[in-house]
Amino acid sequence: MKNELSPVEKIIFDKYGKKGLKVYELIDGKISTTEILARVDLTQPKLVEILDFMNEQGIIRLGYPAGSLEQ
Repeated sequence: MKNELSPVEKIIFDKYGKKGLKVYELIDGKISTTEILARVDLTQPKLVEILDFMNEQGIIRLGYPAGSLEQ
């Protein structure tokens, strides 16, 4: 399996395994963190850790919904 991964997927897999890859696969700019938690067996703190890691690595860019306080 690992040989079939893209360089970005390998970074995520090496750090978080299959669950990290599933989170990455679900991110589409529309799905909420609540939906991701419902589809992947993770705790909320672990999901936040994974998302923060991907953000820090430049894999994703975390944003805030329009109208939220953080932008």
